[in-house]
Amino acid sequence: MKTFRLFFIYFTTLVLFACSQAPPSAPACRVATDYASDHVGSAACLIRITDGLLVIQRDDSGYYDLPSGQTISEETSQCTAHQQMWLQTGLNVRVAQLLSINRDGMRIYACALGGGFDGAEEYIQPPSWVQPHVDKIRFIDPFVTRDAQWHYPKDLIVIRDGYVALGHSPVLTDQQINAVEQPDESY
Repeated sequence: MKTFRLFFIYFTTLVLFACSQAPPSAPACRVATDYASDHVGSAACLIRITDGLLVIQRDDSGYYDLPSGQTISEETSQCTAHQQMWLQTGLNVRVAQLLSINRDGMRIYACALGGGFDGAEEYIQPPSWVQPHVDKIRFIDPFVTRDAQWHYPKDLIVIRDGYVALGHSPVLTDQQINAVEQPDESY
């Protein structure tokens, strides 16, 4: 009987540790060289894919939030945005231009996401090793949500502004449109 108990304890321990997924090493910070900055502070990533804004949904409240957080060991705010995106979603992004700064001084950066996402996914289940407060990763339209649905309601205007800035396409003048439709035929 004692042998069976030892075997059971050993087997149970082996199964528990073998089945738990250890977090992978964090990837190196990826910042677009044209936008590199030495600013240190809290930061967030804003990702727009077609008509979807990538957000995390918190498990304790169901509120939406951008992947964001405080700086770790005096890294740049762009690396903070990259690191927090990794810790909260498991996604490795490239950080680009500064879009805005919220009332608390948190910098919101445009981040580029690869991996074949089209923004139409209802939600993405985060890896088991991400921060425990993250329940789902979603693509939403920030103009359909209300401030009461956000973890930081006062940031919704800044988030919407960044969302619009990333989707902004230049308005062509009539002369530019005509030049495209009727190319110059002079030889």
